[in-house]
Amino acid sequence: MSYVKLVKRLFAETHIRGMKLGLSNCLRLHHAMGRPCDSFKSIHIAGTNGKGSVTAKIAAGLQAADCRVGRYVSPHVSTFRERISVNGEMISEGEVVEILEQLFAVADKEKIFPTFFEFTTLLAFCFFARKKVDMAVLEAGLGGRLDATNIVHPILSVITSISADHTEILGHTLEEITKEKAGIIKSRIPILIGPSVPYALIQPLAEKSNSPLFSVSETFANPEEENCAIAKKALQQLQVKEENIEQGLMARLPCRYEKIPTNIPIFLDVAHNPAGIESLLKRARKDYPEIPFHIVCGFSRNKDVQMCLDLIAQKAKHIYLVSSKGEKAAPVSQLEAIIKTFSTFPEEIHSHLSIQQSVRLAVQNASLDGGMVIICGTFYIMRDARIVLGINEPVDPLELRD
Repeated sequence: MSYVKLVKRLFAETHIRGMKLGLSNCLRLHHAMGRPCDSFKSIHIAGTNGKGSVTAKIAAGLQAADCRVGRYVSPHVSTFRERISVNGEMISEGEVVEILEQLFAVADKEKIFPTFFEFTTLLAFCFFARKKVDMAVLEAGLGGRLDATNIVHPILSVITSISADHTEILGHTLEEITKEKAGIIKSRIPILIGPSVPYALIQPLAEKSNSPLFSVSETFANPEEENCAIAKKALQQLQVKEENIEQGLMARLPCRYEKIPTNIPIFLDVAHNPAGIESLLKRARKDYPEIPFHIVCGFSRNKDVQMCLDLIAQKAKHIYLVSSKGEKAAPVSQLEAIIKTFSTFPEEIHSHLSIQQSVRLAVQNASLDGGMVIICGTFYIMRDARIVLGINEPVDPLELRD
């Protein structure tokens, strides 16, 4: 079966099952596949924001230190294969097909019914074992305690940040969310936390597990500096040399305050919750104090869309509201209705254009008034935006997204 057909099958078969938090499926499938995680060490990273960037920096630092490193992140921007890489090289289409076919066959035989993320997580683990990695750096998908990645027994656990997101699953209070993220703490395994993670809530949990607790407690000017500090402390804990750490800290994932080389400032950022949007706009305004903001944005329905849009409406000259084709997407009509309830809103609200048309219009208008373009929100608008901006990279067909 071809790569496209098999990954479409993965989306189709798991779509009906939806999302199911818990470890039983992953544990059973992991055992049935010969326990691939037993062949490599791992670092497990959870957090509301920053976990993908920290994962990338730690993986790059270890690679610079001559470690063979697997990296697992989610979701993807342009191709499913972005999620899984070894030493910076994505899993090939052929390897996706070969391992996924094995996973489907074993799951059918053992009557295991994994979710999309569980299948993908086991795909990563099997690939890392096949490639004989020394270390795997793993980003948790959602929460931590019941996330599929939590079947590993890492040598270091990291919680990058805590703020409100996925509240319908993780809880509505800081204490509830912290408890879910802290579920990655393992007995006697060091735990590193970022500045926004409540030390007072984590400390007793770490003590109960006899886990050494380390923290990054400084205040930083922007998320990139904070992510670098967390990754640096993690790499120091792993006894990586300073020169290799500095190399690792240069690693960046796409759509994390990513500047596109054009004659006007254009940034892509997957900030999609209030904390992320606030940090993004604060950083952009500091970097570009005077110029107008043209903001293209779209969100998933399960986010705090009202708060995100309120923050954007206060800063944007023009807003371009868009929606991906996914069923999780908040419709543009809903976004527009929310904005019109605010006391402060932009000069222009553009709400009847496709993602591609919105990006083109934003670039055109910013060129005319000396402004900048910020494209932010859900991962699922970024693929089309990147195509319009002429970014040359592997791209899957539109339907290959979760």
